[in-house]
Amino acid sequence: MEIAVKVALVCIVFFVSAAAHADESTDDKSRLQGVWALSSGETNGRPLGEVLRKKGLSDLVIKFSGDVMTMTGFGTPDYTYRFTLQPMVQPKGMRLVTIETQGKAPKGSILHCIYEMKGETLRLCLPSDSTVERPNKFEAPSGSRLSVLVLRRKTDDDSPRSEPAEAR
Repeated sequence: MEIAVKVALVCIVFFVSAAAHADESTDDKSRLQGVWALSSGETNGRPLGEVLRKKGLSDLVIKFSGDVMTMTGFGTPDYTYRFTLQPMVQPKGMRLVTIETQGKAPKGSILHCIYEMKGETLRLCLPSDSTVERPNKFEAPSGSRLSVLVLRRKTDDDSPRSEPAEAR
């Protein structure tokens, strides 16, 4: 009888924990919805604004709508990914599956990223392609093939900018 009670308690703790994580995933997903503009970033040890400016590219904007993430501002048509959140791991994870990247990656390629939301700020650490392992911290040192993006939620009050904030 004592063993049955312990097993029941373990099951209850497991199901409560799983339900809490499911709620956290739903909450994070709803908080992500909308448009986020690049505030600052780093790619392979270099400031992202500098890299974008040298390539003659416009501001980077990321839109989350439902379970689709769209990246705009690379001077080409949008890049789109289907995303799922993995809030149970630390740092929190995001799995991106390529829908369309204008030939940069085959459809169905998977990127394992990390994310962090604080207020109206979103940080992402993204690998350059599916051969790069999931990052475990928000760093993009030289040779890492990682990019860290710091984005802020875009509101109706935001006016269009001509260059990334760090380039100003």
